[in-house]
Amino acid sequence: MREPRLRKIQQRKAESTQEAADHVALRKHSEEWIMQLKPKDVACACGHITNLTTRKLRCIKCGKDVFYDENEKKVHRRQSLYVAAIIVMALSFVAYFFVEMVLGPLLLLME
Repeated sequence: MREPRLRKIQQRKAESTQEAADHVALRKHSEEWIMQLKPKDVACACGHITNLTTRKLRCIKCGKDVFYDENEKKVHRRQSLYVAAIIVMALSFVAYFFVEMVLGPLLLLME
């Protein structure tokens, strides 16, 4: 009676480890698919030629970003401007908050 139960437990354990291994292999395959591109020779503005397999890389010679295609360059520029705009808005809000909540009441107390 115990033997069939033990077999079932071992079978379930083997199936779960196989499913986990398949999941890891699938995830690993999808990560490789996302990250790896076909090798492409791209020239930097300084003239150095780089072989790219990713979307963006730094030039070894001058240190500037080298992009796989123009679309990636546009996306990078747009994201950089977005982050800079968010930082400017956050600092402006902090300055406004300081003026209204700290300097305003302080000026009223000094009168």
